[in-house]
Amino acid sequence: MKKIFILGFPHSGTSILKRIIGNAPEVHEHPYETNAITPEITAAAAANGKQAVVIKDINFPWLPSYAIPGDVPRLVAEFKEYLADNAPALFIMVIKNPADIFGSFNRRFEASGPDGRPPGHQFAEWETWAAVFALFRSAPQANLYTIRYEEFFADRHSKISEMFSFLDLPFDPSLLQSDRPSLIVESVAAVPNEEPGSRADGGGHGQFRTWQINQPIREMTGESAVHLDDQTRAEIAASVMAKRLGYAP
Repeated sequence: MKKIFILGFPHSGTSILKRIIGNAPEVHEHPYETNAITPEITAAAAANGKQAVVIKDINFPWLPSYAIPGDVPRLVAEFKEYLADNAPALFIMVIKNPADIFGSFNRRFEASGPDGRPPGHQFAEWETWAAVFALFRSAPQANLYTIRYEEFFADRHSKISEMFSFLDLPFDPSLLQSDRPSLIVESVAAVPNEEPGSRADGGGHGQFRTWQINQPIREMTGESAVHLDDQTRAEIAASVMAKRLGYAP
């Protein structure tokens, strides 16, 4: 069975990407974040007549937490080894404009800057992700595809189509929309009918995330950036990696 892993920093579009791939009739979308495709997951896929499984893990899959060490050469070396050890599984790494990511964090955590964000959600960690992404973007690996969130919607979804070719799956623009319910948090068993009033951690956040990922997929670049704080805006402006990836303001 084909195994597809989606990796990315929190709030980078990993859930949207998993849903798009999961809309393909050949693919079983595992609903919850995980770093491994277990026999139980493949059994569930086979029982539904699927030939592929897609999961997402907001992390590098061999690391135990959201907190990312800043040692980029070590992460790159470990990732290359992990890719080789897990061939022929396919990996997709996604990145997004940090202005949108950290503005979104400010809304989620009801924070006005870095002090209100937990470990794993800090700008230095995004820079580490960005550095690893950029290195693999410039030196592609056989079973890793890199894509920016902003490329989901550009040029009539040409990069999404290219990604599907990488996955050896047929692409049709109709896969961008579906009435199929998609879950994300184990404690939330059904999609809320209306937008929940809270984005905070705990049950409220789970309800909101479940509602959010079932909304029509659309370009949202710039919407969350309006909630960016001045300190993080200055960090982005000074960031070499943000400039390299075209994200500096």
